Amino acid sequence: MLYFDNAATTKPDPSVLSSFMKVNEKFFYNPNSPHQKGQEVERLLQNARDQIKSTLKLNDETLIFTSGATESNNMALKGAAHQKKHFGRTIITSLLEHPSVLEVMRELEREGFILKYVNVTTEGRIDIDDLKSLLTNDVILVTCMQVNNIMGQMQPIEEIVESLKPYPKVHFHQINR
Repeated sequence: MLYFDNAATTKPDPSVLSSFMKVNEKFFYNPNSPHQKGQEVERLLQNARDQIKSTLKLNDETLIFTSGATESNNMALKGAAHQKKHFGRTIITSLLEHPSVLEVMRELEREGFILKYVNVTTEGRIDIDDLKSLLTNDVILVTCMQVNNIMGQMQPIEEIVESLKPYPKVHFHQINR
């Protein structure tokens, strides 16, 4: 069978799956528990954090583990919007976004942020000319799914980033699902 839905989910590499299974069979304890097994899991978790920080060259920056994409999108989008609201209150997104992003956008709109939707082309890609027309000094956040998890379109990320360069206050939230 050929699988053509890798934009939504991807089969894990066998070595990653094997490691995941071993860890979940042996180390299922709560890392916040005071007992010996809980403390052992806490050490393993800290080692994993340190490895990720080292690989990504994060120094002492905070690394946050979430339950998945929805929680991550919530934290990133709300955090960016509230951190930058003293620069402006306008956010640009598109109707192609994942429901977890669109729900956060609606919530931010209820809080008083101004939401603008960029048009998409007939091919399902962000319309760069429309994006440029929406950009003002009040825009603080632009969000874009790099590859659509349902239809598989790849967005023109480099063109989007180039469009944002004249607006240094804008945070670009690129989503990889």
